Amino acid sequence: MQTDFEHNFGLDNSKKGAISGKMFGVLVVQNQQNEIGYITAVSGKLGEKNKHKKFVPPVYDMLTKDSFFLKEKETLRNISIELDRLENTAEYLKLRTLYEQETNKAADDITEKKKL
Repeated sequence: MQTDFEHNFGLDNSKKGAISGKMFGVLVVQNQQNEIGYITAVSGKLGEKNKHKKFVPPVYDMLTKDSFFLKEKETLRNISIELDRLENTAEYLKLRTLYEQETNKAADDITEKKKL
């Protein structure tokens, strides 16, 4: 039984967290002495880690402290927070309503012109 990680693949309703599929790979090999072996790999992280028993390690460890990935993930999170804030300002909501009204008016005008 596998106990190296906990991951919600969506196969067990008792598992918590977001459901996420994963891509697994197995390479079966045979040496010159006709001995069979294998190498296993997984794409992405499992259980918030990306190094696991019996799987080859990642070429690039994006979860390393201070890695480019984690720094930029924080930058993207801050951008998302700012976008959410801006999309809820009175000015934005007013301009969005005006845009929708003008778009509808233009569509109506085009329909009327086509009838002529």
